[in-house]
Amino acid sequence: MRIGYFTDLHYRGAVPGTSPIAKRECRRVLGLLETCLADLSRRGVDLLI
Repeated sequence: MRIGYFTDLHYRGAVPGTSPIAKRECRRVLGLLETCLADLSRRGVDLLI
């Protein structure tokens, strides 16, 4: 059984500092999620956590 695992759906690790106007990489999450799911599918993952 192949298990796929991903975390940090908000991609908060890429947001520097605490400024409310800091560059918001979290807006890229939808595209990153689509890429991640496509890769997991390509790898034949049976279970996603």
